[in-house]
Amino acid sequence: MALIDSTGDSVISIFFGFGSNDCTAFAALSPETFAAGLEDVRSQMAPYSNFGSFVFTGTDHTTLLSSAAFPTRTAGAAKLTDFISNLLSGQVTNVGP
Repeated sequence: MALIDSTGDSVISIFFGFGSNDCTAFAALSPETFAAGLEDVRSQMAPYSNFGSFVFTGTDHTTLLSSAAFPTRTAGAAKLTDFISNLLSGQVTNVGP
């Protein structure tokens, strides 16, 4: 299984923004806070050899359903298409920031 997300996902960061300031306000999480949360998930899932992640910079919410983004999506020098091919062949890795 794999988590594929951007460091500042423009939709999911809003969901996690509900209840900010001790549930007295609403504010989307900053990209830094959201990215730290992704790193925390990656860290907590590290003991599971069947979990990988592909984290790329930006605010995009979807990639797999985007015919334009999917073939060109990268995290550093790694291509998403290669990550998925490797995942399907049992080579589970963590890619990205």
